Amino acid sequence: MKKILENYPFPKLNPPVILIEGFKAYDGNLKDEAGTPHKGIDYVVRIGKKFKSFPVFSAHSGLTFQGVSKTWGRFVIIQKKVNVKLRYDTIYAHLRDVNKKIPFLPKNSKRKIKGLMVESNIFLGYAGMSGNTKRITQLHFEMQEKDLRTGKRKKIDPYMVYDRHSSGKYPQPGKSLGGLKHYFKGNFPEFAKVYWYQEELICIK
Repeated sequence: MKKILENYPFPKLNPPVILIEGFKAYDGNLKDEAGTPHKGIDYVVRIGKKFKSFPVFSAHSGLTFQGVSKTWGRFVIIQKKVNVKLRYDTIYAHLRDVNKKIPFLPKNSKRKIKGLMVESNIFLGYAGMSGNTKRITQLHFEMQEKDLRTGKRKKIDPYMVYDRHSSGKYPQPGKSLGGLKHYFKGNFPEFAKVYWYQEELICIK
């Protein structure tokens, strides 16, 4: 297990970004059928009954691509190779206005496309409603472990809770992760560092 996540994939906002669906199964908070498998973490900004968009950033460094799928909608994937045997991928799904500098995944698996190398805290896009979202603005954050020898993938919970959000075991962003064998580099993960200038989102390097 390698701790590769350097920060949350979003900045500290008011109202805050909250974790609303856990890894094991849906609670039904986003109109999905309660009890069905999830295999990711969902974040939202909610004001009353309305869900608002928010900027999404890279949670670690790595080789980056964007793509489109029926389920994920517009998404970005960041690949982090940690050794010759192991790679971690993080997926940022249901986006809109994806960073145009990020190249698209090739439709033909035999075609090689050079990905964009990014650091953590790089702007990827905005949480949106693309893909299977029931028309609710959200970020689906997914983490996968790939065995580079066999090609096998395993979806993993970045918090290592492996339960529903309603279990009460998931800490909200900004809370201590102490006691969890998580994939973040610290027990108090930082938020993405950004500032606003004339309504344009700019990264702080």
